[in-house]
Amino acid sequence: MEFEIVTGSVESLETDCLIVGVAPDGELAPSADLIDKASAGYLKDVVGDHQGKAGQALLLHKVPGISAARVL
Repeated sequence: MEFEIVTGSVESLETDCLIVGVAPDGELAPSADLIDKASAGYLKDVVGDHQGKAGQALLLHKVPGISAARVL
């Protein structure tokens, strides 16, 4: 598995997986906020339903509005 840090538009970045941060209180990191805006609030809806804690991960497939295959 290869990891690469890149800059650019999250909506059009074609990659297998985008990795973004969400705080335990549900606050989105700036990159996650961009994905949420591109997906018309999809990310906040999912995060609101998820009872995640620090150190946990949630893998999302086919997030609307972005080109990446998955969001982690």
